[in-house]
Amino acid sequence: MTLKLPYDFDSTRTGTQILKGVLGLETVLVAGILYSVAVSRNIAAALGLGGSVGLLAFFSARSFSLLGGSVGTITTREVVARQSRAFGVRLPGVTGTFSVADFRAIRVEESSGPIEAQGGSHERVYLVGKPPVPDILIARTDRHDTDRGVALGRELGGLLNLPCVEVHVPY
Repeated sequence: MTLKLPYDFDSTRTGTQILKGVLGLETVLVAGILYSVAVSRNIAAALGLGGSVGLLAFFSARSFSLLGGSVGTITTREVVARQSRAFGVRLPGVTGTFSVADFRAIRVEESSGPIEAQGGSHERVYLVGKPPVPDILIARTDRHDTDRGVALGRELGGLLNLPCVEVHVPY
């Protein structure tokens, strides 16, 4: 892997995919409510589906903010992180312009994935900020391209004169 600066990054794919799934399911549930009220005139079914819509919206809102991800550009002097949106919804993530000197390392979090659930090994690559600068998630890998995150972290660390720290995390 040969990395050159400026490096454009987008680590919002996971959040975007989850948002698509949630919005798709909400659409089906709302269509079910409309059908229950307008066609079958089954108010009990409509109320049950309405409760499902409410629960899905509640848990989605609570967990969506934990996904993280950023879009931006890294140059030899600065890191520019921009706000990203999907379907008009602002995705959680860091926004701002930071000097490369505001970061102390590149951290690669390696995970073997869940043992008894769907998923697999993956990596997350962060620019680790010096306080008060936040850590910025710049890349995610999945079970099909693991070790790419380590290579990215090492190369980027070399280009920015930052150490690359590899950490194993449970998930």
